[in-house]
Parts: sequence; C-alpha cells; structure tokens
Amino acid sequence: MVSNKVNAGSRSYASRRRGAEGKYSVADYLKIKNRQSGLCAYCQDNKANSIDHIVPLSRGGSNYIGNILPVCGYCNSSKGAKTLYEWKVLNGRLLSI
Repeated sequence: MVSNKVNAGSRSYASRRRGAEGKYSVADYLKIKNRQSGLCAYCQDNKANSIDHIVPLSRGGSNYIGNILPVCGYCNSSKGAKTLYEWKVLNGRLLSI
C-alpha cells in the first residue's frame, strides 16, 4: 500500500510539473484498483502496478481521476504516449474505420 501512495504522489508531482490540470487522491485511485480486483484495466491478466493516463499528459490529457487507470507495466509501456483508442486500434482490439 505504501508503494501506491508513493506512486500516486510522484505522478501528481510529475503532472503538475507538466502543467496538467486536475489531481486525484490515493483513496480515489485505490477505489478504481479495488473495483478491478487489482488487475490491469487493459489486459485483466496481470496485476495493476502502474498508473496510466487514458489520454497521455503529453497529448493534453488531464490528471483528473477520470483519465487515470491502474494497469500493468507491460500494457503501460506498450501504450506509451498513444491514446487508448490509438493503442487499441494498433493492437487489433478495435476495428479501424
């Protein structure tokens, strides 16, 4: 649980440094993580040990809880600075129109 607090706190600091709007509490983050039974929001196979911004901060995303998901390191690295939609299309999880 300590690592969640440190991770959430360091993300919040990094977001402020980048000028992103919004913030979320550790309690808000843990509610989402617990709803997912601690599993990655994207693959549901691995433990969520990372925080992802659905719309990356580098692409204008916010640091509000609605833009945050608990994910595994693999999915987070794979997604990188892509939006969730771009990443799903790239991985064949959505049909390209």
